[in-house]
Amino acid sequence: MDKQLSNIIENVGVLLPEAWLLMLSTIILFIGIFKKGELSFLIKGIAIVGLFINFYLIHTTSINFPASASKIMGNSMTIYQHTYFFQYIFTCSALFAITFGLFGRKIHLSNPTEYTGILLFMLLGLHLLSKPANFLMLYLSIEIVSFCSYMLTYFKIDKW
Repeated sequence: MDKQLSNIIENVGVLLPEAWLLMLSTIILFIGIFKKGELSFLIKGIAIVGLFINFYLIHTTSINFPASASKIMGNSMTIYQHTYFFQYIFTCSALFAITFGLFGRKIHLSNPTEYTGILLFMLLGLHLLSKPANFLMLYLSIEIVSFCSYMLTYFKIDKW
């Protein structure tokens, strides 16, 4: 038991990008709860800056934990050869979606803070989906992504 706990504590640095996404999306959702005004520009700006910080965390994690590392977090996660590549792709797509919503055609969402927060939670699920070592972690990551995508379909987007 002590060996497993020490292994988890040693490899907690691998989950820095995921911990950052969890904190960022929670902060954005709390801002949306306590500030009911129109904060769409501020929220999307915070999310864009947060995603650039996430790029930096992915880069430092890829340097400190190369793809040849063993299984981590009690054998529930592992770093595959293409883990960091897919994390970059997923973060780029979330950055594109938020930037397009900020600078693209004006789309009026019913709750822009919830939309951005749920999009970041979905990105967290995609990050976890890039490094499962067993079917339980794979299933949990797919469920996080699917629940977030179900919630994103709720939002009414005024196209005109």
